[in-house]
Amino acid sequence: MFLSSFINVNNYNLRDPFSTQSTEDLLNNIVFRYDTNAIPFMTPFGTKIIQNMENTMLAHASNYGMEQIEPPTIVDNAVLEQGQEIGEQFRSKIMFLQGNMEGFHLMMTPEPLIINILSDNNLSHQQLPMRYTYAMNFYRDMADPRHFLRGKQFRMFGGFTVDSGMQSLQESCEMFDALTQTMFSDFKLPYHKHDNPDKLMAEYFYLSEAGKENVYLPEINPDKKVRALSLAMYYHYTTDKPLRLKYVNKENKKVKPVFLTYGLGTQRTLFSIMDSNRDEYGFNLPDCLRPFDYIIIPMQPQLKPLANLTYVRMQSMGLNVAMDDRTNVSVANRQKYSQILSSPTNIVVTSDGYKIFNRKLEKVAEKENFMQLYDYFTQPQQVMSSAVNIAQMKRRLQR
Repeated sequence: MFLSSFINVNNYNLRDPFSTQSTEDLLNNIVFRYDTNAIPFMTPFGTKIIQNMENTMLAHASNYGMEQIEPPTIVDNAVLEQGQEIGEQFRSKIMFLQGNMEGFHLMMTPEPLIINILSDNNLSHQQLPMRYTYAMNFYRDMADPRHFLRGKQFRMFGGFTVDSGMQSLQESCEMFDALTQTMFSDFKLPYHKHDNPDKLMAEYFYLSEAGKENVYLPEINPDKKVRALSLAMYYHYTTDKPLRLKYVNKENKKVKPVFLTYGLGTQRTLFSIMDSNRDEYGFNLPDCLRPFDYIIIPMQPQLKPLANLTYVRMQSMGLNVAMDDRTNVSVANRQKYSQILSSPTNIVVTSDGYKIFNRKLEKVAEKENFMQLYDYFTQPQQVMSSAVNIAQMKRRLQR
C-alpha cells in the first residue's frame, strides 16, 4: 500500500497531542469517512483492520466447527413471518424497498431468513447441532444515527446454532462464550459479561465513558446505570409460531429444534479496541489486527525508486509493509503517522542506506544495503538486542 493513495490521509490531525483527541474523532478521519447520513465509507486503513478482525473471528469460529455462510442483504418480506413476532417498533426500523423492489427489504436480522432456508431441508438428528457464522452489512432506519456507533449501515459478525434439545443448546451457549472470550483476548479488549442464565443469554460490554450509552448492570452498580457500549450477545431465539422448521429425531418423528443466535457489532468492537489500545504515540493494536508491520519512508523524492524496490522486495518476503511516499509531508511527520497507524517499525531510506526506528522513534539499527536489511528481517530479535546493548554501552561511557 502507498499512503499517498489513502483517502483522507492529509486530514489526520498531527497538530494537537494525540492523547487529547477522542477516539471517535480520530476514527472519523482515519478509519471511516461520513459524507452521508451515518452511512460509512471505509478508508483503506480501516478496511485493512476490519478485514484482519473478521479473518481472526472467522478463523476462531472455524476452530469451533462453525461453517461460514454469506446471507444476502436483500430479503423477501414474506420471510419475516418465519421468526419471532415482530413488534411495531422493530418493524419501523426495517428499510422496506420500493419500485421494482417492492416486497423486499434490506437485511436487518437474519434469523427469519435462516429458519426459512433450513425449513426446506429434511433435517436429521444426525446433522445437529448445525453451527454457522457470517460477516456482513446490516441496515436499520435509525431516527437518530450517530456515526459508526449507531448508524444506518453497519457491519456484523454473527452466528447461529440449530440444536436438538436444551442440553445441546447449553453447550452452544458455552461455545459462543468461549468464542467471544478468545476473540476479545486476541484483541486485547477489556470487557464485562452480563449473564442471564434463566433466559440462556449473555451480553458483552465495553465499560468506558466513550461508550456514550447508559446501561443498567446491577452487578457493577445496583443503584444507577453505568456508561458502557454493548458489543456482542447470544440468546435463545424462541417463537410460539407453528414454523415449518423441523428435524427427524431418533424415533423417526418430526420435532421442533431449538435455535441460538449470536451477534457482534464489528464497528463498535473496532471502536472499543482502538479506544483501549492507545498510548502517547498513537494506536498500538494487537499483532492480529495491525494493518502494517513496517512503513518505508523515502527521505527525499529522488530516493523513491530505491524505496519502491525495497517495498517490492519486502512484499516478496511476505512482510506486511506499506510505503509513505508523500512528498508534501516531512519525514518527521511521516514517522508520526507510522506511530498513529500502529506500525512497530519504520524504515527511512537515505542516500547512505536504511535507518530503522521502532515505534517510539528510537533508532535501533542502520543498514548500508538491502542484504543487510534482509538479515535484519530474518533475525530481528538479535539485531534489536545488539542495538539496545550498544545504546546501553554508550550511556555508560557518557556517565
